[in-house]
Amino acid sequence: MRRIEALTGRRALQDMEERVSRLDEVATVLGTSQENAVVRAEQLLAEKKELEGLLDELRSGGGAGESIVLEETIAFDEVATEYKAVRLRARNADDARKWGDAFLSKEASGVAVVSADLPDGKHTLFAFVTDDLIGQGIRADAIVREIASVVGGRGGGRPHRAQAGVEDSDRIDEALRMGRDVVEKLTREAVG
Repeated sequence: MRRIEALTGRRALQDMEERVSRLDEVATVLGTSQENAVVRAEQLLAEKKELEGLLDELRSGGGAGESIVLEETIAFDEVATEYKAVRLRARNADDARKWGDAFLSKEASGVAVVSADLPDGKHTLFAFVTDDLIGQGIRADAIVREIASVVGGRGGGRPHRAQAGVEDSDRIDEALRMGRDVVEKLTREAVG
C-alpha cells in the first residue's frame, strides 16, 4: 500500500515557491538560466568524467603528463642552452600554452617543441623560445613552420610562442626531433 500526500491552498503555493527558489539557486550556481539548468548540469558531469579519465591516465603514466622525446643541451656561441621535445597529454591547447609559459619563465635559456595530444585524438604542435635566443635569430614561428611541414600542418605565431596543426600524427616524434636540427640551422643562418 502506498501513501499519497497532497498540499493544497497556501501550503501548496509556498511549496511551489520554495522549489522555484531552489531551481533558481541551482541555475545561478551552474551559471545558466532555469531553462538550461539540466543541460548545463549534464555538460558539467560529462566534463567531470573526461577530467577523471585524464587524471587516471596521468596517474598511471607516473603523474607527469608528459613524455620526453628528446632532451639535449646545445651550444650557441659557447653558451649552453636546453632543447626539449615533449609529448604532452592535455585537455586542450591552453594546457600546452601554460606548460610553455612555465618553460619560458625558468631562468634557463632554451627551446621547447611540444605536441599537445588532446583527448579527441587531435594534436597541436607548439614551439617556445626564450628571449635571449630570439635575440640570436631563433624564433618559435620559424621553428613551428618547418616542423609542421613534417606532419602536413601549417602554423605560425610570435617569436617566443607559435603553434601549428597536425594532419599526420604518426610523424609527430619525427617532427619533434627535427626541431633540434631547425634550431641549429637558424643559428647558422643568424651567424652566417
